[in-house]
Amino acid sequence: MIRPDSRLREFLDILVAAAGLTAAIEVPLRMSFDYDLNRPLFLMELGLTMIFGLDIVANFRTAIKEGNHLITDRREVARRYLRGWFFVDFLAFFPFFLFGSAALLTVNRALKALEFLELNRLLKLMRLVSRIGGLQKRHAIHPGIFRLGFFVFGVTIVAHWIACGWILIGGKEPDTSQSAFVHYIDAFYWTVTTLTTVGYGDITPHSLIPKIYTMFVMVTGVGCYGYVIGTFASFLSNLDLVRANQIKKLDEVNAFLRHRSVPPAMRREVNDYYEHLWESPLGSRESRVLHELPVSLRTEISLHLYHGLLRKVPLLREASDDFLRAIVLLLRPMVYPPQEIIIREGDSGDSMYFIDSGTVEVISRDGSAVYAALQEGDFFGEMALVLDQPRNATVRARGYCDLYVLFKRDFDHVLADYPAFQAHVRRITAERQKEVEKRRPAKKATGARKARVQKGQRR
Repeated sequence: MIRPDSRLREFLDILVAAAGLTAAIEVPLRMSFDYDLNRPLFLMELGLTMIFGLDIVANFRTAIKEGNHLITDRREVARRYLRGWFFVDFLAFFPFFLFGSAALLTVNRALKALEFLELNRLLKLMRLVSRIGGLQKRHAIHPGIFRLGFFVFGVTIVAHWIACGWILIGGKEPDTSQSAFVHYIDAFYWTVTTLTTVGYGDITPHSLIPKIYTMFVMVTGVGCYGYVIGTFASFLSNLDLVRANQIKKLDEVNAFLRHRSVPPAMRREVNDYYEHLWESPLGSRESRVLHELPVSLRTEISLHLYHGLLRKVPLLREASDDFLRAIVLLLRPMVYPPQEIIIREGDSGDSMYFIDSGTVEVISRDGSAVYAALQEGDFFGEMALVLDQPRNATVRARGYCDLYVLFKRDFDHVLADYPAFQAHVRRITAERQKEVEKRRPAKKATGARKARVQKGQRR
């Protein structure tokens, strides 16, 4: 069975959507201009039929998601499909165009009327609406933007259908000296001016049926106009609501800073910090979103986000996935402003850092020299998790930096539950301590040589 959220099902949905859109454009044009299928169009219609047939076969083999339960029983899936969208899909699949094709049939011209049954393919768009909504959920597209884009697309298709209907009912007698393309542009121009309630009056109906048709289009245009205004207003109000809350928070902070007579330069730094915090996905928003999820789901999402970052650390390369699952829940997001000292040489090390965004500099103790720059995806301070030694470097934030911190106490707490990996960490710790011991005699010898030189200089 095919999972409804699989890549294969998504590819089929996109393929069927493209086929449905092609039919929604071409079939009304053929009905309006009454042209026969030439070889390329015949092959195109045959291709659409094959795609719609493939969709029917795939629907019989696609599991159905009902709440959090996945129905994979083939008989149950087939029963539900037959009682649901099967009839619509079958009408879209059935090749009615063969009965009106002069290339295959030489019977009475009245069979040409059967081509109008191909309008059943337009019903396929009803089926595609729910599937496109599923794509929006799976890819987490902003609902307001998705609705607006889908509405613009829908209005364009409806305008095409109305223009073809205007041609079909003879709303305006075509100029025989003009091509079919120019005739269609005139019809589409009339449709747009009518739907948007502009109505220049240069193209007007002169008989009963076109007048009734025009009134229907006018009413439709008023409804579309109201929907567009409401959608835009709702979308903008939601954006303004978020920004309004941010401005309110910033006003409260600035009022407090002014009350405490904080200098303007420091107030600007505070404002910049909040602006960065609101623009960055790190911090309170991420913590709030993750902590609202169940532990199992929060763990899987955290592992997906940070698995590659953790595997870069030599100390954790041989760690099991279970160990990493326990570790990722202990990562703490932290934000550092520009020129902030993150760790200082000589201080006691109790944590390591992962860089999510921004750049940090490894500098000398007095900050006069920059030895290296670390960027997104890098890490530092990892040996503080296993060795009780002072920091051997100073690290400073170059700009705003979003980091994740893993504290030694949390690491040791998890490590106690994994004795096999604990032995591996002890081995690495012993090797590191041996390296440190090897460096100490060299440092002492260097110090002794300096003392002898200084003593000789005094003599």
